[in-house]
Amino acid sequence: MSIVWLSKVKWETLWSALHNIVIRQNFTVKTPSAGISGSGTGARLHIDLPANDTGGTYDGPFAVTLKENKLNVSAGWLNCNGTFNEMAAVEKIEPKTGYLCLHTDLDEKGEWITPEFKITAPAADAFPVAEIKVDEKTKAVLIRQFPVTVAVIMLTKQCPLAEVSRHG
Repeated sequence: MSIVWLSKVKWETLWSALHNIVIRQNFTVKTPSAGISGSGTGARLHIDLPANDTGGTYDGPFAVTLKENKLNVSAGWLNCNGTFNEMAAVEKIEPKTGYLCLHTDLDEKGEWITPEFKITAPAADAFPVAEIKVDEKTKAVLIRQFPVTVAVIMLTKQCPLAEVSRHG
């Protein structure tokens, strides 16, 4: 290992130069690029990297992928008020900006409605599995996966008989 000695002035110049390096990740960037702006001590080196270059891919329950510009979701488990249900994989969901949630609800009889994936706000009846962003100009789709072991939805509804007796 070699040591390089720098004078205080040169060290401050080097330190200033290092602080003028800007690295950002952007989902509209397809390939890494670099550019220089400004001049002299105000010069900045800009490095742009693709945001989806994470080095690894989530492949667990409810993994969201993009194929032919449609969202696909892998199989997983849904726990509805303590009852486990296996959810099959779903394909060809139209991507929109928002949260991709597993949604279900109780009907008037207290039975569970068939669960479905849809872009909506997370709520008691909508468990988020990913955030989706669609660039308006390029139509590029960014998926921010939320690793999920089991989606859990716990709901209660007013009993229809209690309603009748209360108002009756």
